[in-house]
Amino acid sequence: MTTGMNHQKTLVESGRWLLYRHNLELLKQGKNPWQLDMRSPTQSVENSMYQENRWKETLNFPPSRVGKGVRFFLGFFT
Repeated sequence: MTTGMNHQKTLVESGRWLLYRHNLELLKQGKNPWQLDMRSPTQSVENSMYQENRWKETLNFPPSRVGKGVRFFLGFFT
């Protein structure tokens, strides 16, 4: 809990947590009111993932114990 704000910042900077803006003026024009509102990622997704215990623990597992979904997810971002 003490590092929550830093963790959220890391998630945004890595692109894992997308920021959107809702613009009602675009809705009135018949356009999509949701706009992506963030810069290009400045950190790697892998670094942000391994700050979380749920992903850090997968490094200690033998490949046979890590589920297909986790292996796919980790391989997708590395």
